Amino acid sequence: MGNPEKIVEYRHPEKIKVMTVDDDPVFLKLLSHNIKKLYPSSEAHLFGDPVDALNFYRDNYNNIDIVILDMMLPNMNGLELSGKIENINKNERIILMTAYSLDSMITEKGANAVEFFLTKSQMDPSMKNFPILLDYYIQKILSIKETQSNRRKAEKMLKLKTDQQLATSKLGLIALSGMALDEVFKESVITISKTLDLEYTKILELLPDGKSLLLREGVGWKAGLIGHATVGAELDSQAGYTLKSDKPVVTKDLREESRFSSPQLLHDHEVISGMSVIIHGRYKPFGVLGANTSREKTFTEDDINFLQSIANVLAETIERKLAEEERQKMEEKLRHTQKLESLGVLAGGIAHDFNNILTGILGNSELVLDDLSPESPLRNHIKEIRKGAERAAELSQQMLAYSGQGKFVIKNIDINELIKEITYLLNVSISKKHIIKFNLTENLLSVDVDITQIRQVIMNLIINASEAIDENSGMISITTGAKECDKDCFKKMYLHEELPEGLYNFIEVADTGAGMDEETVKKIFDPFFTTKFTGRGLGMSAVLGIVRGHKGAINVESEQGEGTKFTVLLPTSTASSTTKPDREKTAASWRGNGTVLVVDDDQSVRDVGKNMLEKIGFNVITAADGQEAVEIFRSRADEINCVLLDLTMPRLSGEESFHELRKIRKDIRVIIYSGYSEEATIQRFINQGVSEFLQKPFNLITLKNKMRKVFESN
Repeated sequence: MGNPEKIVEYRHPEKIKVMTVDDDPVFLKLLSHNIKKLYPSSEAHLFGDPVDALNFYRDNYNNIDIVILDMMLPNMNGLELSGKIENINKNERIILMTAYSLDSMITEKGANAVEFFLTKSQMDPSMKNFPILLDYYIQKILSIKETQSNRRKAEKMLKLKTDQQLATSKLGLIALSGMALDEVFKESVITISKTLDLEYTKILELLPDGKSLLLREGVGWKAGLIGHATVGAELDSQAGYTLKSDKPVVTKDLREESRFSSPQLLHDHEVISGMSVIIHGRYKPFGVLGANTSREKTFTEDDINFLQSIANVLAETIERKLAEEERQKMEEKLRHTQKLESLGVLAGGIAHDFNNILTGILGNSELVLDDLSPESPLRNHIKEIRKGAERAAELSQQMLAYSGQGKFVIKNIDINELIKEITYLLNVSISKKHIIKFNLTENLLSVDVDITQIRQVIMNLIINASEAIDENSGMISITTGAKECDKDCFKKMYLHEELPEGLYNFIEVADTGAGMDEETVKKIFDPFFTTKFTGRGLGMSAVLGIVRGHKGAINVESEQGEGTKFTVLLPTSTASSTTKPDREKTAASWRGNGTVLVVDDDQSVRDVGKNMLEKIGFNVITAADGQEAVEIFRSRADEINCVLLDLTMPRLSGEESFHELRKIRKDIRVIIYSGYSEEATIQRFINQGVSEFLQKPFNLITLKNKMRKVFESN
């Protein structure tokens, strides 16, 4: 307050708006004249009545730059009017003209809004320094108000930035709390709308086709659009342009935008300004986060950074949720695999002991039948015993298949040839209402498989497909082909272990049947699980075991009412020649000659093996374990022509015994037989000179064929 010592050297714009209140019309006119001389483009609002002035100020205070009041006014004095003006706008600065002592008024009510107190003598228009003083005080107030305005803007920007940071942090904590993804999306769009004071916010999810974006969540949009409305992912929308440019995109006025089109969604809501950023994903963008308003708005760098921060929180949340879902799926898959493997070990152990028992039952029943006269009344009873044992042997084979230990005779085949060979069997296996469509890719690489086991897999899948269609008309599609498989390819497959990446042949069996729900699909490979009224053994669990035993993988896709598709992957072979499926031929008149050493820790198996071999002409020596067998062979090596060697025995295993026998005599014929085994062990034996492999339980014909094959080939 007081007189200036020197004139300010800066100038403010000449176009100012001044409100002057004085009940002296002559003074008002002189004051207005001087202001006009100083500021030719100024706009003056002159009032003699303080009430009229107050009403005008209340409606226009945002547009008033300077307020000049006289102290002596009708109805209220200048200080009272200053107080009322301050109540309307606490930032207003006032010039008060008075004839009183300045010191007596400084502490009076209303003086806070007065920036300068001027006496009437100072403001006398006849004084030469009047224009200088007037200009000085106007310039001073304009400078003060500009400083205040800049400070308020800075404080507002700081508060907005703080609010944005707090909002981002709060959303991050919410995302980490385990809230469902949809709830995090909803909280995000609400946070953006409130923080930036915008009518419209949106999360647009990029759809799998890559051509459009779905309005996944948002604020302000008309009812029914969220979850249904889409916009283009190309240059036909700001969101599409954002994806293409891979950077934040801001538009002040969509009506003048030339970089991209405005989609109907924004037109319908009269959107003018907006900004959008990418929500990134692990392999591709999840989508776009956008904020819009129906008024023209200039977005700041802080606004863009805030939106990008929210998008980053969403990206991390989406990635974490996807990783969690993937982890849960992997854990569930691991638990399922461990359960199957545990059951597989149990099934394999049971099958081994079961097969030893069945070998004795089947072998002895055949020997008895062979000795009985055709008219004997006991023949039918013995045949029923044999039939029951054969059914039990089939179940045992399924148990071995389920355990992954049922693959014994490996041959290199063309999978298409095997499917064609099966075709003639299908006519009696499926309904005439079911059409089989073959889509077989020619010139596929061969596969190394057990023909019998893979035939069982294909037949099982086709019969299941037919039963799924039931009495209705339908189609079963059998498709073959080859595909390069990587880790992503194996993620949804049922595996035995980590499979190597590479080329695999696939067999697909799809039907147009009733399909299965999600819970049924989860149980489809469980032992003895069935969708039929009565179970018929291990079913699909045996299929899984066979596929896993072949270092392959299997997958099932099904929806209720949409049918089912099974896909089997088998590793391709590097071998060039293939074996065509055929049936064993038996030389009924063939007789053996020589001495065979039968080695087994099971007395009944030794006995039935001895009796069968003697039946077809061999002399037989028996040993109860590997150690005894080696000792016998060492003393009678020249006499023994062949060794029938069990794989699993105490003291000395079949593998260890085999190596000891070969040390004594390299050219000895050895047939390995077992109730169960693993491919790697069998393959290692064959590569080292094992003559043949015989699966328990076996009958007289099977044993005779093996012996004939071994003796005629050597």
